[in-house]
Amino acid sequence: MAKKSCPTCDKTVESLSNFCKHCGTELAALEKRLEKNCPECKAIIDPLAKFCRFCGKEFHKLAQLGPVGLVITIAILTAVVLLGAFTIYGFTTKVPYTVSVPYTSIETYDVIVPIMDEVCDSESLVNERITFRAQANYLKYQGFGSSVEKVFPTKVNNCKITGTWKTDNWVSSGQYCHGASGSFEGYADQFTQTVTSDANAFDWRGIGESYNPVPETFSGFAIYNYLCDNRGYENKRNFVRSKIDGIGTNMIKFEWEYFDGNTRPAVDYFVDLTCEVGKTKCVQVKQDGLVQKQREVTKYREETRYRLLISDWFSR
Repeated sequence: MAKKSCPTCDKTVESLSNFCKHCGTELAALEKRLEKNCPECKAIIDPLAKFCRFCGKEFHKLAQLGPVGLVITIAILTAVVLLGAFTIYGFTTKVPYTVSVPYTSIETYDVIVPIMDEVCDSESLVNERITFRAQANYLKYQGFGSSVEKVFPTKVNNCKITGTWKTDNWVSSGQYCHGASGSFEGYADQFTQTVTSDANAFDWRGIGESYNPVPETFSGFAIYNYLCDNRGYENKRNFVRSKIDGIGTNMIKFEWEYFDGNTRPAVDYFVDLTCEVGKTKCVQVKQDGLVQKQREVTKYREETRYRLLISDWFSR
């Protein structure tokens, strides 16, 4: 009797058996799944056979791969063909085009609005001059003092302050920092004092080292200026500063403070005052004022983008 092998346990069973007597595998169903028909004579043959045992037909190698292998092989061949076409003919073309892209921008604009402004006038203006000298008098490098009081006809509301100053160091050893000068311009009322001081070109850093400092503004003082320092003028250690006293009354004077640990010159001040005095009259005046506001504005900018077009290489 003919024998065959069980594909599961590889043991020999009778050729007509439907089940393996060793492992119970259903042989008939398995053999049916593995059956293959000869394309020539339609006889059932071994799926791995290279020739038909009934008619001798030779099978193509692709047919031996089965359905899944055949599909994979066709897909690979198609990809190779398309890749070759792209390489040789330029399968796609990069085409530029322009689009308008919106974006949001913050825009500042002016709006005219009515505002109420208070305008005040004093009864009269009075011009006066005050002079004083500031120098070390407390210690050899420090000093304090005040100018003489200047009497006005009535209470002082505010003053514009202008003047000049000059150092005197004639008696000092070496006479360094003698004749240095500058000017100042400021303002004072009952609540505010401010001054801008402008020193003239001089050997502020030492003999033979001419230097012209830039003007500086100081808050809280009516007079403020720096003095020479051959050990580092930029450190601003030596100074004279003064506040105006008596705004709101009819008696005005300057309270000054002096410090110089280097050359210690005396400093003479010549101060001109233009003061508003008397009763103050204020009125509300309606004026047009500019107010800045902001708003969001949508704008557009042009951008270049690209898209891929399939070339009509089939018609070539």
